[in-house]
Amino acid sequence: MSSLSYPSVAVLFLCSCILLAHVLAPETYLWTEHTVSHLAAQGYARKGLMQTGFVGFGLILCVGVAQQWNQQHLRWWVDVPIAVYAGAIVLSGIYCTAPFVKGLPYHLGEAQIHSICATVAGVAFSIGLFASAWQAMEPRARSRHWFFLAYVLVLSASLGYSTAYAGLLQKLMYAGSFIWLVHDYQSQPFVVSDT
Repeated sequence: MSSLSYPSVAVLFLCSCILLAHVLAPETYLWTEHTVSHLAAQGYARKGLMQTGFVGFGLILCVGVAQQWNQQHLRWWVDVPIAVYAGAIVLSGIYCTAPFVKGLPYHLGEAQIHSICATVAGVAFSIGLFASAWQAMEPRARSRHWFFLAYVLVLSASLGYSTAYAGLLQKLMYAGSFIWLVHDYQSQPFVVSDT
């Protein structure tokens, strides 16, 4: 048996899905312009792979937070926002965004639900970062939390201003979020088998 933190397991799972989805994406998918959510867009034949990534990522994080709660290690101001973030990611994988190919029919209500879930995920994640920074006792750790909060907020705000580079900005934001989840989010081990 080896021991990995549940955020590490979740991030490895989602990153694997993202990389495979990019390899399988058609030429019409522009990685700098289109977001990761577009790889699970309505009308896209291979959307199931990215949907699985989002749902699996969110469920792993939710199970990890629940595991901490059962072991009485839950830090309410940090872990509950991360659980809300995870749940919103699950829902954003179930409810798909509009197609990245123009002219394809799609369900507007589903795309709007996806957008709301993505926004809730971003807000909840930011609250978790803020709570981590606020509660950190060690100055270096506190500085790292504040850095990642600023990083995520700046990139998130930039997404609304640059449609040509929205995909690139989102992927950079994901990378920072994943680094924080794996290295800075204090969590209990999530045990996985080597076999």
